[in-house]
Amino acid sequence: MQDDVGTCNECGASTSLAQLTPFAQSFKHSDRKVMLCTKCAWKRIRRRIILVAVLAVAFVVFSLIKIVRDDESTESKVVLILIASVFGSQILMIVVHELFHAAAGKLVGLKVSGIAIGNGPPLFSFQLRSFRVEINSIPVMGLCYLEPSATRSESWRFFMAIGAGPLCHVLVIAVILGLGLNGGFWNLGRLGTWQGFWIAMLYLNLASLVSNLIPRDVRFSGRAFPSDGKLLLGLLRKQGSK
Repeated sequence: MQDDVGTCNECGASTSLAQLTPFAQSFKHSDRKVMLCTKCAWKRIRRRIILVAVLAVAFVVFSLIKIVRDDESTESKVVLILIASVFGSQILMIVVHELFHAAAGKLVGLKVSGIAIGNGPPLFSFQLRSFRVEINSIPVMGLCYLEPSATRSESWRFFMAIGAGPLCHVLVIAVILGLGLNGGFWNLGRLGTWQGFWIAMLYLNLASLVSNLIPRDVRFSGRAFPSDGKLLLGLLRKQGSK
């Protein structure tokens, strides 16, 4: 029995009805539905995510400029700076984490083809010689593409490259706590204007360290990938069984 076939209302491609997704025609006409193929659906989702992200960033930047120029209350400044700090810290943390994977992989002789920053639909990508950088729309998680070299595929090389990701969080946490040391207890209040940024970096790195070391599968761009903790545990078990 042949599957029912439908047509994508955007690109005109014919596909099975099971592969078509209903979407609102527009924000103004939300009651009118169009049927889109998987490719066009992802494109529309990506456009909406980009729009929301641009509006959010524009709002934060405008608010920060306004409170600095108008000299508003300290409480407003703290809240907005903290929001900007969390957003900036999250992106910076993902970049540093994946670069640690890539640098360690290169140092131990693995082939590193690139990194992906963020999850969800892709925004853009660029090439640095043989190193590819992908930027995705949701600033959560990342991925480093590691491959064994032709002659060097020992497990310890992967262990070093994978372990470099969680290690970067340990180093960042140590630096922040070191900067905030005051007598017998750490106090980030002495860091002044950048206090919110360092607090955001501290808690995000703590959360990311724990999350990365939990042995589990995570969803990345629609596919399941093992966490750093699951990969490290598998390599340790493999070595222990020899």
